[in-house]
Amino acid sequence: MLSAYNLQDSLRHEKKLLRKRVRNLVPAVPFVLPGVLLACVFVLYPMLFNVRISFSNYQIVQRSMTWVGFDNFVALFAERGDRTLLAIRNNFLYAMVTTPFIMLFGLIFAVMVNSLKRSQLLFRTCFYLPVITSWVIVGNVFAYMFNAGGAGLINYLLKDIFHILPEYVSWLNRTWTANLVIWLLSIWKNIGWAMVIYLAGLQGISIDLYEAACWAEPTGCSSSGASPCRF
Repeated sequence: MLSAYNLQDSLRHEKKLLRKRVRNLVPAVPFVLPGVLLACVFVLYPMLFNVRISFSNYQIVQRSMTWVGFDNFVALFAERGDRTLLAIRNNFLYAMVTTPFIMLFGLIFAVMVNSLKRSQLLFRTCFYLPVITSWVIVGNVFAYMFNAGGAGLINYLLKDIFHILPEYVSWLNRTWTANLVIWLLSIWKNIGWAMVIYLAGLQGISIDLYEAACWAEPTGCSSSGASPCRF
């Protein structure tokens, strides 16, 4: 009898806490709702619609959609199996190569920017500028830089200026050099995002941790705070 009473009292207490949490969240709804709606319209809905298209025969001109199940996937591997496996390989290599470098250089630049006494906002803006730059613009810039022949900046520097290459390289017409260009583009464009995340963690570290680190190891006292941020 006593345990049942304690259970009911605990349930009432949990309900009160839940109502209190809901009341605390209500003032934030007007600020969060626009972002949620935009994400649903421009991110969630297109993703779900793409999933629906993958299982359908979609005629975009006639605006007709016929459910075909897994026929598209069967045709993808049966008729274009080599290209499909090549695309899967390239995507796997892209993720395996770019992610570690983005995280590593993002941490290094975050520590460097966090240690600056002046012009921190300037360097933070410069590092983050590629993130907000359009992919079309960045793609055109890299296409010019790695253009085949002497018209490309990289070929011009490596062959005509520094004489490192014996001949011009068709960077974008070869499998591995084209992958290398894509990897470099992605790393350069996304380092700023990782840097901002790390920098927010570094600047959120309490000054007490720095003082404790100085007392524990005076010779290694530093304001970078990389280890507390990561672990």
